[in-house]
Amino acid sequence: MSKSSLHEFPVQELYLIFLQAGLAECLIRKEGPLTLAGSEPEPDLSIVRGTNADYREHHPQTALLVVEVAVSSEASDREMIKAYAEAGVPECWLVLAKRQEIERCTRPSGGVYTQCRVFGRGEEIQAETLPSVKIQMDRLF
Repeated sequence: MSKSSLHEFPVQELYLIFLQAGLAECLIRKEGPLTLAGSEPEPDLSIVRGTNADYREHHPQTALLVVEVAVSSEASDREMIKAYAEAGVPECWLVLAKRQEIERCTRPSGGVYTQCRVFGRGEEIQAETLPSVKIQMDRLF
């Protein structure tokens, strides 16, 4: 299924921002599989420890940060957020493109994220797991 510009623009913009952040010893993946217990999702973006060569023979089993962009898929993306929490991924962003918001979920415990905060236009979002990543929301929407 073709992706709309409403979906692809924030994905590409976040990818460029993550690249420019100079994340040492991290790999930024677009739609790369993560091998979790019971599933193998392909998040829009994930930041994992290591280099591409580290994953020559297997997919990462976790990530430092996962990003899902929801345009027409919010319900299924929210299900994926639960899977990431169950797998212990420390931070997950749900980009709600039509609302021009990002829901940042952190601190997984018992299969759920215990802290979630919504960021909108005019605000700055900072990754908890990667403090060098700070983004002006207006750049994305």
